[in-house]
Amino acid sequence: EKATLADVLALKKKHEAFESDLAAHQDRVEQIVAIAQELNALGYSDVASVNSRCQTICDEWKDLGTLTEERQQKIEERQKLLEALDNLYLEFAKKAAPFNNWLEGARE
Repeated sequence: EKATLADVLALKKKHEAFESDLAAHQDRVEQIVAIAQELNALGYSDVASVNSRCQTICDEWKDLGTLTEERQQKIEERQKLLEALDNLYLEFAKKAAPFNNWLEGARE
């Protein structure tokens, strides 16, 4: 992976927007569960298929949440790594500057 810190920060913003959109859909999943429970309470004739479909939706929603969290962690890990590398590059540049100045002077 050749992503720069700027690339990772942009990806992090996109992921945060995705998480926000995902959270906005939580109510819909809860509504589906509530409707399924209501159909159960009313003794709907095909309640088994409703319960099965509701369970599938809930399972997939949970899986999506898990994958979203894992992706967020990977993005944060990559960000920390790239920030550490940037700091090392900066530290090297600071330490190399006096040497480069000395070397240029020695060459003259």
